[in-house]
Amino acid sequence: MSLPVLVLAWLTVILVAGLAVTGRWLFPEVADPSWVLMAVLLPSFWGILEALQRRKRGRAVDEAVHWYRWITVWIGLVIAVAFASQLAVAAGIVGPEWAPIARRARGVIFGVGLAVAGNYLPKVLSPWRADEEPPGWQPAQRFFGWVAALCGAALVVVWLSLPVATAGSASEAITVVFVLLTLGSKLVSTAVYSRS
Repeated sequence: MSLPVLVLAWLTVILVAGLAVTGRWLFPEVADPSWVLMAVLLPSFWGILEALQRRKRGRAVDEAVHWYRWITVWIGLVIAVAFASQLAVAAGIVGPEWAPIARRARGVIFGVGLAVAGNYLPKVLSPWRADEEPPGWQPAQRFFGWVAALCGAALVVVWLSLPVATAGSASEAITVVFVLLTLGSKLVSTAVYSRS
């Protein structure tokens, strides 16, 4: 297991929690209760994913845990940029004209992370033994990888080239397409398996 990714994941979780608590304490008008919710959901998401893998052993499990830690870092960075930019504007450290720049940065980070995840995910070994592996797991991983890489690249292009308001709408549409395609492919693969 790689200790640096574990350290990065912990630092990201602590950063998000620190920003959420600071925001709620100093600027409750900016830091609504969803900040605390996000600060709790991030480590919970990570903890549940790791706990599910801890019952198993082997290189594939280690690789899956490594993957979950990188996902935690990525999602945590997107949340931290959102929190930090809003706090910086509220504290008067930067002017409100920086808000669109921070929003654009968040969109680019999200897109890059999704594209990298899409490239990496098909290479992740199956965490199941051959007799336990869900049917169509590897083809579903490959499909998910292609969709994630293409949607991530589209998000980066959108956030770097369009006005922020338009980029926000386009980003939502791309994210919905990504979710529908990945969930739809999973449902189709499950339905095909249950029929056979």
